Amino acid sequence: MGVAIGVFALTTMGSLALYFNNSLNNTLDYYSSRVTVSSAGAGFGGGSFGAMGEQVPADLANRIKVIDGVETAYPTITILASDGDEQVGGFREPEMVYGYDPSDVEKDPKKLKVATGRALQSGDSKKAVIGSSVASSKKLKVGDTTTLRNQQFEVVGILERTNGSFDSLYLVPLKDAQPMIAEQNPFRLDSTSLVTDIQVIPRPGVSGDDLAKRIKQTISGVSATPPETFKKQVQQSFQVFNLIVLGSALIALLVGGLSVINTMIMSVAERRKEIGVKQVVGARPRHILKEVVLETATMALIGGIIGCALGGILTSVINGNLADEGLQIFSFTPELVGGSLLFAVVLGIVAGLYPAWRASRVKPVNVLREE
Repeated sequence: MGVAIGVFALTTMGSLALYFNNSLNNTLDYYSSRVTVSSAGAGFGGGSFGAMGEQVPADLANRIKVIDGVETAYPTITILASDGDEQVGGFREPEMVYGYDPSDVEKDPKKLKVATGRALQSGDSKKAVIGSSVASSKKLKVGDTTTLRNQQFEVVGILERTNGSFDSLYLVPLKDAQPMIAEQNPFRLDSTSLVTDIQVIPRPGVSGDDLAKRIKQTISGVSATPPETFKKQVQQSFQVFNLIVLGSALIALLVGGLSVINTMIMSVAERRKEIGVKQVVGARPRHILKEVVLETATMALIGGIIGCALGGILTSVINGNLADEGLQIFSFTPELVGGSLLFAVVLGIVAGLYPAWRASRVKPVNVLREE
C-alpha cells in the first residue's frame, strides 16, 4: 500500500505536469518559427510604441518585409475576448481573439489546422474559427453565431485540439479585430490602423535570433522577441512548477520505498527459521538473496499496478467532469504508466537489497537452536 500510494501520487502529479508541458511544447513549436515584433518595452504581445500607446502601425509590416532574411511579415491583433471575470482563475487559458488577414498567412509554415468546417478566407467578414475548448465550453458548432466585444460572428470552423493555448482562440479577420482595439483607444482617430504585433517569418536557413537583432538595429522603437528568448522565458516559468509537482510525487514514492524496507526487515526476522531450514537442505546465500529481492520487486509491482489504476481512475473522472467546459488538465499516457511501474519495481529491488542481505547472512545452526 505504501508503494501504491506513492505511485498514485507519481501518476496523478506526473500526468498534470505532462499535460502542461505538452501544452507548452505546442505553443513553443508555433512561435519557434517566427519573430514577434511589438511596441518597445512591452516584450511579447504589445506595449508602448513611442507616443502611440500599446499598439504599432499595421504598415510597419511593409518596412520589415524589405529587411534581409525576412520571408514575410504580417500584422496581427491579439486581445482578450472579453474583460469579464470569466477570464480569471482555474486552469483555463484566457480566451483570446487573434486577428489576421488570411491572405497574409500563405507563407507561414505553422498554420493552425481546422478539424471541422473551414479556415478563414480572403474577403471573409464577421466570420470566426474557434478553438476546441471554446467550442466545448460555449456549446458552439459550425454555423452558430457568437458575440465578441459587441460584434456578432458566424462560426465557420473549429480548430484541432492541441491541449494548448490555441484551444482558447477566436480567429477572426484583421479588419474585424481592429475596431476591438479601437475601443481601448477612444481618443485616437487612427486606432483602426493599429495592431498589437507583427509576425515575422524568417527565410529558410536564417536564424530567428539573428533576424530579431537585425530588425531592432534597422527599426527603432520596437521590441523584436526572438524564438530562443521567448522559449527560455516560458520554460523558466514552468521549471519551478515541474520541480514542485514531481518532487512531491517522488517524496511520496520514497516513503513507499521505506515502508517496503521496514516490511521486509520484519518479514526476514519472522522467517529466520524458515530461511535456516532452506539453507540446511541446500539453499545458498545467493538463493536467499534472490528470493527476497524477487519478493520485494513483486510487492512493488503489485503496489505500482494498484497505484496506476487509482491514478487512471482519478484523472479520468476529473477530465470527464471538466470536458463540458472544454478543459483537460491531466495527460495520462501509456508512457507515464510504464515509467511509473518501472520506477516502482526498481525502487522495490533497491529497497529489498538490505533485507535480502540480512536474510542471506542468517546462520542455520544459530536459528535452528532458537526456541
